[in-house]
Amino acid sequence: MISEPVIARDAVVLLHGLASNHTRWSEFVEQTSLAATHTLLTPDLRGHGSGATVSDHGDIDRWVTDLAASLDGAGHERAAVVGHSLGAQVAMHFAAKHPDRTSSLFLIDPVLRTALLPENQWILTASPAFSAVAASIRLVNRMGIYRRHIAPLDLRELDRAARIALQSTENTEAFIKQYSSTRADLKHIHSAQYLQDVVELLRPPPDFLRLRCPVRVLLSTGATFASESATRRDFSTLANVSFATIDCHHWPVTERPEEVRLAIENWVASRAENSTAIG
Repeated sequence: MISEPVIARDAVVLLHGLASNHTRWSEFVEQTSLAATHTLLTPDLRGHGSGATVSDHGDIDRWVTDLAASLDGAGHERAAVVGHSLGAQVAMHFAAKHPDRTSSLFLIDPVLRTALLPENQWILTASPAFSAVAASIRLVNRMGIYRRHIAPLDLRELDRAARIALQSTENTEAFIKQYSSTRADLKHIHSAQYLQDVVELLRPPPDFLRLRCPVRVLLSTGATFASESATRRDFSTLANVSFATIDCHHWPVTERPEEVRLAIENWVASRAENSTAIG
């Protein structure tokens, strides 16, 4: 019996945001046409998800290292990396450190410190204090004092409920309040990791000159954390960047899942076609 040759599948990595987990992408994975042609990787960033422990401390450097290890484990040299918010930061730093392993980037509402809305500037000012408090909490944790139970978070179900609520315009304010609530987030993540997430979200991005791959930036028109125009301005310094907008707030994967899915699918397909043409 002659076995069929094994054809290597390209990889697409989907990175979740702050205080989130891999279930942010569950609906996408179930519905995307990419599942037939690509290996889809949806890792929990270290310190996130139901398997995270209090000692599972994650930051940009660890997440970048973990992502490289995930690709190795899946047998892939390169991947298109998709990231939302904090995940976009991780994606950029990964591409800067591993340019030969990054075929393209698709960044959903990246939050650049230079583009923060005025009402959010205090977060940047408070970041050193957040780092200090996170370190203190981890010290207390090592003494055996910590929450023994972190409530699991199924974002697929939460997103479904949110979309039903958003059918009423009166519920939009409540949606924003819920999805940007620190109190709600802290039910599902260890406190030190949550603070570290905020710090890492606003870490200076890598030198844009080190991002050699094609970059697509998807920006929400009603973003609640960073200015769309300022974000577009700063990313415009990249040599190979394109932009798209989507009519929602900071959670496009929740609010406009089909539009996001099609945008990612079209981007990955266009990159594949360009690679074939060049090759």
